[in-house]
Amino acid sequence: MIRDPKAAQDFATVLAKRSKEVPNRPWIITDEQSYSYRTMDDRSSRLANGLDGLGIGASDTVLVMLPDTVDFVLIWCALSKLGAIEVPVNIHYRGNLFTYLVNDSMAQTMVVDASCLERLDSVSTDLIYMKRLIVYGGGDTQVPRTLTQRYEVLSYEDLEADTPWSGDGPRYRDLMAVMYTSGTTGPSKGAMISHAHAYEYAYGVTEMLDLRCGDIYYAPLPLFHLAGQFAVIYASCIASATAVIAGVFSAQRFWIDVVRFNANCSFLLGAMANFLYHQTPDSKDNQNPLERILMVPLIPEVEDFKKRFDCLVSTTWGGTEMN
Repeated sequence: MIRDPKAAQDFATVLAKRSKEVPNRPWIITDEQSYSYRTMDDRSSRLANGLDGLGIGASDTVLVMLPDTVDFVLIWCALSKLGAIEVPVNIHYRGNLFTYLVNDSMAQTMVVDASCLERLDSVSTDLIYMKRLIVYGGGDTQVPRTLTQRYEVLSYEDLEADTPWSGDGPRYRDLMAVMYTSGTTGPSKGAMISHAHAYEYAYGVTEMLDLRCGDIYYAPLPLFHLAGQFAVIYASCIASATAVIAGVFSAQRFWIDVVRFNANCSFLLGAMANFLYHQTPDSKDNQNPLERILMVPLIPEVEDFKKRFDCLVSTTWGGTEMN
């Protein structure tokens, strides 16, 4: 894998380069359809133009609280092109932890799924900086009146502009995201992730997984987490590979999805691998297209796992704050 030059190690530049090199190759595939590198680059540029029209620009923090969909990737790409700072939010957060994260980020804008509006409404009186909501997937959902009175409320579906954004992009040393840790030992920490940091994380995965152009990479990890974003989506972009977005992890559905998407690469957290290993063995367990798995951490039965499912396994160590 050829590393991009340091000056080109920002997400916007990497995507633009892949869009020119492999424009028609699928970058993202879902249950519904596939999205080429060119399509994702073009659509995210129009989204960036729409965000720019709202006054969102370089160094602005924007909260993103969405389910795992291609639109999550598009809004992340759009923010990166503007030099804005994405702050992904665990879609299950509520109450004090939710309030803490929103206030700590100092974001004035949130892209939020309609299913989260009631939880947002329940803490809205405690939010210090919030001024604007961009509601995703609203449909017939009624936005609580208290939110429309307190904030500017817009629809995500109306955000995409007719023309692409064409301003100056970020530099590799600029901040790309603030990723909040799980908070197991205290309040979640907002780790400041530069474009260079994100690139190194993603590039490292391409090396450890031997990710290549043409690979189909299925790893059901949440996009609000850096593993879902950088280890899967961004790593696929660097390698000109294809990433699968197909919902949350299910031990019962994992191998079915691997076969139907013809996936040959995956990333498994140790707990996920443990669930798969302890399913009832089947004589057809090795009849799958999966060739390579990055497993973090390794389970004790890793050698049996490799033999049973006929795949190579590699591992690594890291954290939100470091590679």
